[in-house]
Amino acid sequence: EQEFRARLAEAWPKATSEYRSAHLDLESSDELERDAWRRFTRMAAEPFPELLRRHEEWLQRLFRHFDEAPAWRPYPGAHELLAQLRRRGVVVGVVSNWHTSLHQILEGLALKPLCHFVLTSADAGRKKPHPRIFEQAVRLAGFDPGDIVHVGDSWDDDVEGARAAGLEAIFVRRGPSAAPPDPGVPQIDRLAQLLD
Repeated sequence: EQEFRARLAEAWPKATSEYRSAHLDLESSDELERDAWRRFTRMAAEPFPELLRRHEEWLQRLFRHFDEAPAWRPYPGAHELLAQLRRRGVVVGVVSNWHTSLHQILEGLALKPLCHFVLTSADAGRKKPHPRIFEQAVRLAGFDPGDIVHVGDSWDDDVEGARAAGLEAIFVRRGPSAAPPDPGVPQIDRLAQLLD
């Protein structure tokens, strides 16, 4: 298990880099997202002959598992935060580099009804930080870009992508190594801090 975890950690950045090299315009669709997972899991399985031999079988099991809500747990307080933002009149949307099964996952977690919209990269046809996904989010939100704040934990995809599209950004730090390159960007450690 430890070896496999180490291999996953090693394979993820490589698979991400390969995807971005092959798709310079950050194209996204359900097919492309699933193919990216196929490449990543195959890369992770390479050092393990028995796992590699059965790759397609366990990949399909992973797809079935992770495309369903029970495989996921919202951050503690997520429901309360979204409900409170809505009560305050804040338009809330989810913008994610993901395939379209995110809609059913969020529905199953009772999070989708707390959002005004959900937009995946597969819906938009482009992954963050491409401007197209942010432009579609702006249209769905119904505000000018400068009146929208994008909150995310990826500096390149969320912060730089949002700022390039004319949105404000808040960086969510995920651990001590997540120091942002620009200390002028607002930062939070917990989503509940959005209510402060």
